Amino acid sequence: MRVFVVGTGRCGTSTFRHAASLALNKSVRQESAYWNGVSHREYLDGCIEIGHQLTWVLSYLLHRYRDSKIVHLVRDKESCVRSLQKNGLGTIPSWYNMLYAGCHENGNPCPPCSDLFDIYYDQVNFSIPNVTPTHRYFRLKLEAAKEQWRACWDWMSCEGDFERSLACWAKKYNQDGCGSDGYLPDAAE
Repeated sequence: MRVFVVGTGRCGTSTFRHAASLALNKSVRQESAYWNGVSHREYLDGCIEIGHQLTWVLSYLLHRYRDSKIVHLVRDKESCVRSLQKNGLGTIPSWYNMLYAGCHENGNPCPPCSDLFDIYYDQVNFSIPNVTPTHRYFRLKLEAAKEQWRACWDWMSCEGDFERSLACWAKKYNQDGCGSDGYLPDAAE
């Protein structure tokens, strides 16, 4: 079984990666297709692939991998939009960057970030009901992740150090928008 984790970007995917990486029976990758040129045909059984780019091929992935599951990582819209405005759009699709080029210059507010948030949610909400039975879908709200993580962990059939995994949700791994920091808590933390 494969698990695909989607969201808007700036929604807790780095924290999710750290928490899920403590599952001993899963291979966890974040944005591997975007950064490493990994083909969608290379999503192996047992992988958890995390990335907002997956949103655009979600229907395809769910059809291709019939046993796959989807986690929709959700963050409060206002907080997410504020983070997008502060940290920039990063790896957001180039079409979006072209439409709203320069919206972050000189600290100008970026109302289009709110548009982006809505576009991602519309795309996921379009894909989910059309191809995904409810037992293949889990909605994880970032603000309630500590309370929902046990259910999500079990639903993904993870095995490993759940308590250390749960502790990951107390840290903001990508708060500054710089991307992967390579941090994993050790047993003493």
